[in-house]
Amino acid sequence: MTGSGVEESAKQVEQDAGTLYHPDAAGFLRQENARCEASCSFSTFHRLGRMKTSVEDWRAFQRWLIPFVTILALTVCGPDANDSVPGREMYQAFSPMEADEAFGRLEEKLLALQRVEVRYHITSQGAFAADLEGALRLEGEHDLSLTGHGTFGGGPASVHLTAAPGWMTGGNQNEAFEGPAPAGLREAVVVGLTRMGLLHNLARLVAGAPPDRADGTVREWVEVREVDWVVSAGEAPGARGIHFQIWVAGQPAGEAALWLDERGLPVLREQVVRFPGGEMRVTERYEVE
Repeated sequence: MTGSGVEESAKQVEQDAGTLYHPDAAGFLRQENARCEASCSFSTFHRLGRMKTSVEDWRAFQRWLIPFVTILALTVCGPDANDSVPGREMYQAFSPMEADEAFGRLEEKLLALQRVEVRYHITSQGAFAADLEGALRLEGEHDLSLTGHGTFGGGPASVHLTAAPGWMTGGNQNEAFEGPAPAGLREAVVVGLTRMGLLHNLARLVAGAPPDRADGTVREWVEVREVDWVVSAGEAPGARGIHFQIWVAGQPAGEAALWLDERGLPVLREQVVRFPGGEMRVTERYEVE
């Protein structure tokens, strides 16, 4: 798929994704969740099993999956469907600090730091392939930049976001946006990283759209619950792992595992998504300075 094809598909996702979070969609989501819990048949995602290289199949895949995948570490059928998530076992008394307190301190620390750089490498394997690397830089209260390059959905991708007091620009290699910088932009980017994973807002940029929920409502829109310590991942020896359930728009949506270094800053996030044709694994690695 060409770069323009990827962007066209991503833009279609942005249009379709809005319907999933429309108030009228709540009953639909509850019905589909109940159906999945009853049968674990992934009936909502039956079309994904036939996804190959067709543009229409790719769009169908994104319409149903991306609004969830880019938001969270999706577990469609509850805890029993996530046994292979690394570090799934609970690890009590890992730290004298409660896990939810550590998670909250992480967000507040990233928001309060006057200068921080997060270099990242994100890969996904399986049904949906992506390989992106770049950096997020925060300076002062308003300046930030987010860059990324690599492949997304089978095509080349290069994205950027730059914000200074009162103004922002961003987009992809073929389409850009600019305008007043929302007051909640920094919070939306940081909370998006901690609660949803950085892939979500990178996908927004691939679609030519700014970060999600920069209007100051991101904390209400996406929540973490049932936060607890987990066994450290093999790829992050010595790190403290935090496992949590993710709720989006008041609905349970999935789970994630995030590992913190001795400074309480993120080093690794792992996600698993299953559907009839197989599964997709997403890994986000971070280096924070």
